[in-house]
Amino acid sequence: MSFLNRLKYKYFTKFSIKTVHLRGRLSDIEKSFFESFKGKYVFRIKDIKSFFKNANLVNQKVFLEIGFGNGSHLLEIASKHNDNKEIKLLGVEMYEAGVVKVMRELFKNNIENTLLIQEDAREVLEKIENQSLAGVFVLFPDPWPKKRHNKRRLLKQGFIKSLLEKIEIGGELILATDWQDYANEIEIALKNLEKEINIKAFELGDFESKIIKETTFAKRAIKEGRNISIFSYVK
Repeated sequence: MSFLNRLKYKYFTKFSIKTVHLRGRLSDIEKSFFESFKGKYVFRIKDIKSFFKNANLVNQKVFLEIGFGNGSHLLEIASKHNDNKEIKLLGVEMYEAGVVKVMRELFKNNIENTLLIQEDAREVLEKIENQSLAGVFVLFPDPWPKKRHNKRRLLKQGFIKSLLEKIEIGGELILATDWQDYANEIEIALKNLEKEINIKAFELGDFESKIIKETTFAKRAIKEGRNISIFSYVK
C-alpha cells in the first residue's frame, strides 16, 4: 500500500463503517496532471457552501453523483448538458485514479459544468443544506457481498434518508445495484422512509436507464448474469 493510501486508510478509521476499497496507483504523468489541474476541477470540502451559494445566484440546478468510479455515467451526463448553463454537476469519489481519469476527460472535451470532490460522501453531505440538490445518483456502490461485511454497505436507511433530505421538492434520487440482497435492503429502507419523507416511486426513463446500463459495473453484471435493480424516487 502506497504512502498516500496509508494516509487515506488512517483517515477512514475514524468512521465506524468502512464503505470503500482503496484502489489504483497513479503514474508520474497522472500525478503531474492532477497537481496541475486539481485547482480547476477538484475543490475542497470546506468550499461546498460557497459552491452552492454561487449556484443559487445564477439559478443553477445541482446534481450530485456519489462514487462515480471511472466516471462513465458522470461524463455522459456532463457532456449532454455541457451547453446548459442552468445545470451543474458535482461528483464525489475517493478512488484517486477515477478522479484523475474524469479530470482528463473534462479537460480534453472542454467540459466546464462539473466539479469533483475527493472526500468521504458522508462528510460531503454534512456540508450540503437540505433541499439544495436537484438530484442524486448512487450507482453500483461496493456491495460488500460477504455476509460479515454487509454492515459496511453505504446505502443503509440512515444514509438514504440523508440523501432524500438534501433533495429539493420535485428532485430525484436514483440508486442502482447488481446484488439482489443489497437491492432487497434498499427497497425495505425506501419503503420505511416513505412514512417519514414524502417520496413516490416511478419508472426510470429509457434514456437514463440506457446510460446506467452501459456503465462499467452494469456491463460486468450483465456479463456475469446478475440482474440490475434501479430505484428512482422523486420527492
